[in-house]
Amino acid sequence: MSDLKKIARNIYNRVFDLIFENKYREILNMKLSKDITETDDSVFYVISCEKMPFQGMFGYVDLILAMILYAIKHNMIPVIDMKNFPNTYLEDNEVGKIDAWELFFKPIAKTSIDEVYASKKYVIGNHMDIDWNNRATLQGVHNRQKGAFWSTMYCYFVRLSDEANRYCDSEYRRLLQEKEMKTLGVLIRGTDIKNSKGHAIQPEVQQVVRKIHEILEKDSSFEYIYLATEEFKNERIFREEFPGRIIVNDRTYYDNVDYSKGLSYVKTETEHDRYHRGMQYLSSVRLLSRCGGLVAGQCGGAFAAYYWNNGKYRYSYFWELGTV
Repeated sequence: MSDLKKIARNIYNRVFDLIFENKYREILNMKLSKDITETDDSVFYVISCEKMPFQGMFGYVDLILAMILYAIKHNMIPVIDMKNFPNTYLEDNEVGKIDAWELFFKPIAKTSIDEVYASKKYVIGNHMDIDWNNRATLQGVHNRQKGAFWSTMYCYFVRLSDEANRYCDSEYRRLLQEKEMKTLGVLIRGTDIKNSKGHAIQPEVQQVVRKIHEILEKDSSFEYIYLATEEFKNERIFREEFPGRIIVNDRTYYDNVDYSKGLSYVKTETEHDRYHRGMQYLSSVRLLSRCGGLVAGQCGGAFAAYYWNNGKYRYSYFWELGTV
């Protein structure tokens, strides 16, 4: 991007922030409320994970939000079915009994999926229906109007379940309360994403370390670093590099696990392991969203933190290194 284009983009983003953003969000909320009003004649668009490959939590969220947008544009009511087919967050004996979405988030439709199948008009959706060029990814980081749109979608549809809210709030009070603005959130993805075709190339840990030193030199008000990572070696490096400043939540690490098929396919013998791992990850992303700054490679969790934060970080940085 040329310097002139960067200057023009920055001016546009600043003007949008100062003058238009609140009104734009208000209009979006009113439109969403109107567009998903359920009536006796409503046709439901079933967002099923039947044909989706296993995803991380925010891989699902990314696709689901894009499918919600598709439903709304086609005058249908979106409803999620993460109950009747295997997915990352259900144990084998829970399929057909528990809706994995509702373990972590509130339902997006008033009518339950069972009621839809029993007595409503519905269409089975497909994740290939979506507009792959219009998703809650990097474009909303660069463009404030798109950022406001996807932040509004997150706030409207990706709302924590009561249980998840209690868990995340407890972790927040334990780890971050009263030092949010003094904390730089850092997300380092490793393991399976490094070799997953189509995913963004992630920075090496030493690249991240150098970037953080650069930030701390410019902004001394960052006293703490909240580290979100699934590799214990990264935590060890950070504690050595930034002694006394590292905050982490309770996490499962995967340094010595066979994740060749992907973390979503990893199984352990722990009871309700998938649920507990999901709750740990959700808590980690929520903590990132409440920090004063964010530094991350491009991945679902990093974008979720950004949009839940409404893009209001004092400082934010995403690596743009191409794709695997």
